[in-house]
Amino acid sequence: LLNSAGLLLTTQAILLLQPTHTAPQKRHGTHIHAALNLTSIATLLAALIIIEYNKIAHGGAHFTSAHGRLGLITYILFFIQAIVGVTQYYAPALYGGVDNAKKVYKYHRMSGYVIVVMGLITVCAATQTGFNVMT
Repeated sequence: LLNSAGLLLTTQAILLLQPTHTAPQKRHGTHIHAALNLTSIATLLAALIIIEYNKIAHGGAHFTSAHGRLGLITYILFFIQAIVGVTQYYAPALYGGVDNAKKVYKYHRMSGYVIVVMGLITVCAATQTGFNVMT
């Protein structure tokens, strides 16, 4: 459930920015986008910790299915995306200034779409794990 909530929060954070037109709308939208994504990242991290704890506690194999491998890649990309988004907006000096940070925006936006799709593919891959498939 935590992973589903994290994916939903991320999707809402992306959709929130779609109708912005004016500078104040964009600024306000960006702050809400960041807050929703921070909540999403915390939710996803909690899910990852619970999953790994459960695997370790029960001697389960790690990252052996397509779902597990895609999930790990998706988690890593979510965390990288969050770091880039936060630093790009709130610490543009790390990119050599505001103008350079703004150049990263289109890549941040497109990769966000790709990561959400990867999250959805990971959810679909879960239906084919040993936990869900009876032989």
